[in-house]
Parts: sequence; C-alpha cells; structure tokens
Amino acid sequence: MKKITFMIAFLFSAITLSAQNDCSSAATITAGSTYTVSTIDGTLPATGCFQADSPNLTAAEWYSYTNSGSSDEAITINTDLAANAGGDTRVSVFSGACASLTCIAANDDVYYGGQNDPNNNFLSTVEFLAEVGETYYIVFDNNWSPAGFDFDVTSGAVPAVPGIASNPTPADGATNVTINTADNNGDGSPDNSVAFSWDAPTTGDPADSYILYLGDSPSTLSALGSTANTSVNVTGMTEGTLYYWAIIPQNVGGSPDPSTISVWSFTTDGNMNVNDFDTKELTHYTNNGMLFIDAESQLDNIEIYSILGQRVNTESLSGNNANINISHLQKGVYLAKVSAEGKTKTFKFIKK
Repeated sequence: MKKITFMIAFLFSAITLSAQNDCSSAATITAGSTYTVSTIDGTLPATGCFQADSPNLTAAEWYSYTNSGSSDEAITINTDLAANAGGDTRVSVFSGACASLTCIAANDDVYYGGQNDPNNNFLSTVEFLAEVGETYYIVFDNNWSPAGFDFDVTSGAVPAVPGIASNPTPADGATNVTINTADNNGDGSPDNSVAFSWDAPTTGDPADSYILYLGDSPSTLSALGSTANTSVNVTGMTEGTLYYWAIIPQNVGGSPDPSTISVWSFTTDGNMNVNDFDTKELTHYTNNGMLFIDAESQLDNIEIYSILGQRVNTESLSGNNANINISHLQKGVYLAKVSAEGKTKTFKFIKK
C-alpha cells in the first residue's frame, strides 16, 4: 500500500503552504501528498533533536500532522526525491504541545559513509509512530542550508518489533582486536578506531536503525548513538582494554525486550591493564538462583548491573569464594563487576 500511495503522490504537483514559521502556525499536512518548502526562515524550536552547536543554525520551518484515523500508523517524511538531488536537509519530529515539545524522531542524512564517500546522500528520511488522535510537529532546520526543497508524506501499518542482532564483529570473547590508527577523519590525528558489525535480525519486521551500547565496565555501558547501517567505526578506542557492547535494533514498532539482547565482549590489542584479573584467576557459574565465584585472591565486593548499566545489586565479600543470591533478579543477561585486592574483573552471566 505504501508503494501505491508513494507513486500516486507524484501524479500531482507539489503543494506550497504558507504561515509555517513557528509551532503555533505550523501548516497542516496529510499523507499521500508532496509539499514544497520555499525557504527556511522561521523560528527554531526551544528544544531540538540535534544540538544547536552551529552558527548556521538560525531558522526552521514547521508542519503538523494529526492522525485522525481509527488506528495507529507509521508516517514517513521524505526529502530524498529527484527534485532535491544534491541538496542537504535535516528533519526533526516532535510530540506534545507547543509549550513543551518532546523529540521523538530525527534524521540528518539518508547515508553518510565519511567525508569522501561518493555514496553520501545528505537528504533526509524519517519515520515515526503516529498514535490515534495525536498531533505531531515536523521541523526542517537550516543547519546545512536555508534553500527550499520538496518533501512527501506517506503512511503505512505499524511494523512488528524487530528481533535481536547476531554474529558480532569483533566476535564475542575476541582478543587482540586491532585498533586502526589511520587518519580517516582527516583531522591530523589517528582515529584509533575499531570496526563493529553485526547481522540484522531474522525475526520480526526489519529494523530501521540500531543503537550501539559500549563500555569498559557495566557502569559505563552507554549509548554511543544510532545508525541505519549494520556496521560502524568507533573512534577513540584504547589499547589493551576489555570492552562490552550490545546492539539494540529498533523500528517504529519499538525494540526487543532488553532481557533478550546479547551482550558481547572483546579485548583490544596491547598490554592488559595491570589491575585486571587474568582469566584463570577467577571463575564463575550459576545454579538454582545462585551465582558462585571462585578466585585466587581475597574478594572485596561485587556489583551486578543490567546490560544497560543499571546497578541492581551490590554486596561486600570476604574470602576466596562467594555465593551470591540472584533469585530475585528477572530472567535475562547481567554483568558482574568483582573487585579483589586492587584488581577487577567484569563478566556476564544469564539468570534463567
């Protein structure tokens, strides 16, 4: 149905709307139509989906969409049209009242592979969930260009939540992962990057984007950002460091249950931190709602975290062995950070 609507839209001329220079005068748009933005010269939103960190970011154009149907729908706002070839747009979508808007979706580039990538496409496509009876505000800003352009609006059914990503690179448990020191960014400094990739989910509907979580301990596992690709280079990596990472697929329908998300680990090439345990110095296993730990050193304490960095348990320890009650935890993957005589080890375990 989306393809049919998309094709029909091109049978009609684009619609130019006036009085869309702020939230209160946002021009109403509907699915199945193409619209023309003459120039971007309106008021910026008080809060943005993107950081207002550019001196060129001075203006915006406003549109509103209301779902007046009987069911939720997936709405796509798209400037990736032949009429806009070579252009550069950026779009944000907000929910709520004009006085208290909340960013729910945004897109800068359809594809950006690096400064000199010939496949770069600086136009924009964003999809969002429009709930029945709710009004949403679509905002184009002039961060990259104030020039006019066309955009179209299409609607479709809300997709099923995607499944989980798999087949990670670096592989789970990999050691001596190479750090690339080339200056691909062209800033005169080595990138110190690691190439990450994964396979798209094989269940549910396709993912629109992926959020990459990365950290060197459970308390620093945090979202680095999202990408529409199944690969990304992360810069600023450190030699001889144990990292944990996870990929959260998402689409307009949502994202998988966090308890089903795999957490992977790898160690970068170089000397290990002297304050880390050697693998053979500490072992662990779970059984009947208990986490058992055996170490060659005197144990001091343990902290247990969810895969997204929320601390769910902490205990002081003594001796070389510990029996930790985890029966109160929900089923899923957790990270444990164990300290002993100035050394630390972080490992993952599954509560069944």
